[in-house]
Amino acid sequence: MTTKIARYLFGVENALTISNRTIGGQHWYAAVDICNLLGIENHSQAVHRARTTDNLGLDGSEWRKETIFNGGSRRRMLLVNDNGMLKLILQGTSNIAQEVQERARGTPVSLIPATWMPRTVVD
Repeated sequence: MTTKIARYLFGVENALTISNRTIGGQHWYAAVDICNLLGIENHSQAVHRARTTDNLGLDGSEWRKETIFNGGSRRRMLLVNDNGMLKLILQGTSNIAQEVQERARGTPVSLIPATWMPRTVVD
């Protein structure tokens, strides 16, 4: 199972390589899979490193660790939500990452996850 936004950003074949889960109605993606596609060598560092100069560090609501059961085995995985995925994409510097960044900048409104939309301030 892939999400529309992952298929759009990474292409269908690449999106199929990203492990994902829906937890509490929210999409969560394996950080290691996203980082592998983007050429980011250390997925844990990409998620946890503070990035004060560019605000691309993930906050606690954008990542989580989950035990994933797969084929009778289980493993702990570092997952990121839609916002976390976008921040990882913007951290990438490889040619592939730059291509995905261009697609992210031109994402049609119909594909934009609600978590990417700015919150409206109500008086």
